[in-house]
Amino acid sequence: MSHNVNDFAQVVRIDALTTEHVSRKLRIVGRIRLYDAENALVCIADEQDTLLIDISLCLSGFRSFSWLREVNTPLMAIGYLERLDLPQHDDGDVPTLVLRALLIQEQRALDLNVWNRAIDAHKDAEPVSSAA
Repeated sequence: MSHNVNDFAQVVRIDALTTEHVSRKLRIVGRIRLYDAENALVCIADEQDTLLIDISLCLSGFRSFSWLREVNTPLMAIGYLERLDLPQHDDGDVPTLVLRALLIQEQRALDLNVWNRAIDAHKDAEPVSSAA
């Protein structure tokens, strides 16, 4: 599947992510829990739900992202959701989805509760399609 930078990014809550979102361009917001600089990975969370974000495509020597090291900083990421090919484990805590980010931005002024309520309100306002 080819990815176009200008594709529409679907706004999704972390707790609503499923394998049906794989290969789709998404806009996700959460609070930074962990930054692994060596592997260019950020773990973000919204309450107890978490998501790994691969930020390797966003990093450059020309721009500083010092805020990535600040735990609880709100982060917005746009990218494509991918499934990790990991060996089967009995442990259900191993993440299997990762967002390959095209864009990351610090969002200090963003209230995650308001963000989530807006997503829910938009979802509730969408017309229900009838099956033909």
